[in-house]
Amino acid sequence: MYHGIIAVPDIVKINQSELNEVSYKYFNLKPQELIKRSLLKGLKMIMITNGPKQIQYFDQLNSYIIIPPDIKGLCTIGAGDCVNAGLIYALKNNFKIEERLKFSVSCGNANILSEIPGKFEISQMYGLIPNIKVQKL
Repeated sequence: MYHGIIAVPDIVKINQSELNEVSYKYFNLKPQELIKRSLLKGLKMIMITNGPKQIQYFDQLNSYIIIPPDIKGLCTIGAGDCVNAGLIYALKNNFKIEERLKFSVSCGNANILSEIPGKFEISQMYGLIPNIKVQKL
């Protein structure tokens, strides 16, 4: 993850424990400071997941908290990858920022409700979107 961050890609999706490890171990910075510096160096956006808890999103102009619905599911394996896929799909299709965030998180949530990692019902994913809250910071 260290090499990924220093490469300053356009997008980083990282979970909170990975961010904490990279921030303290490799950069000797608080996570918030690493995010701030990475955005100043050219990172376009970062999404930080934290299991079933709220998700943080930062880009060069905006900061959001995304609150997923409280769901109990079968499969947490691949949920972060589904968030990634949803984010890329939403970017590629020019979703507005709040729609993009809801869409990507709903993909991860739909994965949790599925029995097979990465395979979920699209209708179920769309059904989750209204239950996702997005708050601008």
